[in-house]
Order: sequence, then structure tokens, then C-alpha cells
Amino acid sequence: MNSRNNETKEEILYSEWIPMSKFIIILFAFVIAVLISTAITTSIFVPTTRAYMLPIYAVLCLFFVLIGLNYRGIEITLTESEIKVKFGLLNKKTILIDELITCEVMQATIGKYFGLGARIGFDSSVAFITNFGDAVKLAYQEDKIFVFSSKNSQQICNMLNEYIRN
Repeated sequence: MNSRNNETKEEILYSEWIPMSKFIIILFAFVIAVLISTAITTSIFVPTTRAYMLPIYAVLCLFFVLIGLNYRGIEITLTESEIKVKFGLLNKKTILIDELITCEVMQATIGKYFGLGARIGFDSSVAFITNFGDAVKLAYQEDKIFVFSSKNSQQICNMLNEYIRN
């Protein structure tokens, strides 16, 4: 786990990759398979629609493939000065350790976040959830909450709480 961060030359204390839930991957594959089979069936039975329907099916398949590749997992990096959580290309969160107030392990449930992905919870928290289970809940600055999935939630909280106490 100890390696060097090339950007800041700061030692990485913890690093983790959490892939998206297998259920979501299977769901994406199923949707793409249905789109492809529908495109083939339509082009066979109604050949006059082939010219304008096949590009629509192709764009839809490409859309689902790109969304699936983009949100395939969460990357967590913890250094002595900050914690970075990346979920896809557009969802990135960096919190300075000095800004942290509390860190605790919680259960990410469908009742709190209405699904998986980048979400906003009932408590106004921002969440990056890949599966329903253990997650890290960080409180920072003034009443801001950030939640993210992790396989080692307790280990991350132990490390962060040590820095918070000092």
C-alpha cells in the first residue's frame, strides 16, 4: 500500500479500487443484448426501417457501453494531507484531512440513496455508491457529508480518525 504519488510526491497511505456491483454489470449487458437483438429482428422483419433504425440502436448501445465503462468503479487514494475519491471521469471529490470533522462506517442502503452511482441522500450527503453495504461517511467543513463505498471502511475510518484526533 505504500507507494509514491507522482503528482504531489506525497506518500500514499491507502489505495483501493472498488468495482461496480456485478448486478449492474449484468443489467447493462442485458440491456445492450436486448437492443442488439431488437435491431437484428427489426431489420429482418421490417427491412424498410433498417436505414434509420439501425443508427438509433447503434447510438443507444454506444451510450450504454460508455456509461458502463465510465462508472465501472471507485478509486480511493488516501495521503497524509487529503483523501481523493474518483467515480468515473466527471465525479471526483478531494477532501483535505484538515477539513475532516468525523469519519464513521455506515450502511449504504437503497432507502437512503435510491440506487447506485453518484447520488444525493436524504441528509443532503453526496454519495458514490457501487453496492449496498459498508460505506465510509465523512463529515467535513460546515455540515457537509460525503459517503463512498469501500471494502475496508473500518480501516479507512481508523486511519482518518487517527489524523482527526491529532
